[in-house]
Amino acid sequence: MDKQRPVFIVRAEREGEAEELNLEESICSIGWGNTPNPFERTREDIKAFGATHWLNDKGEPARDAPFMIWRFARSAELDQAVIVTPRLAPEHRGELMVGICKGAAYWVEDARGDEANPRLRRPVRWVRTDVLRTSLSEETQEWLKSRRHTVRRVRIEEVQQELRALAEEHAHE
Repeated sequence: MDKQRPVFIVRAEREGEAEELNLEESICSIGWGNTPNPFERTREDIKAFGATHWLNDKGEPARDAPFMIWRFARSAELDQAVIVTPRLAPEHRGELMVGICKGAAYWVEDARGDEANPRLRRPVRWVRTDVLRTSLSEETQEWLKSRRHTVRRVRIEEVQQELRALAEEHAHE
């Protein structure tokens, strides 16, 4: 596996509502019910939309949401990235799904567009779905614990290496 392959953390919705869909359809997905199609809007359009529609727990605009939607949809970096998804559904809490992204994002117009069926998707080959967080180094566990973003690139080299190794270990099975 390419040692320069980027590693991204992608959350399967707020409480893991899209985990089963992602596994069943071999995808990684994001989006909220009112997410506009990022292939038909400019980044500025999405930013303006997000300022009034995507609010954080304090009722303020979620500053990173438009950027995360745009990046997930448009970034070529993600086309072959290692994807790590913290499992949030209660029966899987503490586990991670690890996969390799297999191409560009696409928009599903006829999806419900809710937390369990987001419209913005990327194809992924999931290579592990049961990695226990506690099996990872303390540094990686701390990094994962401190990140609650929907899409975030891993920039700490040691954390990248450990998560890439997980994907590589099972990529040929």
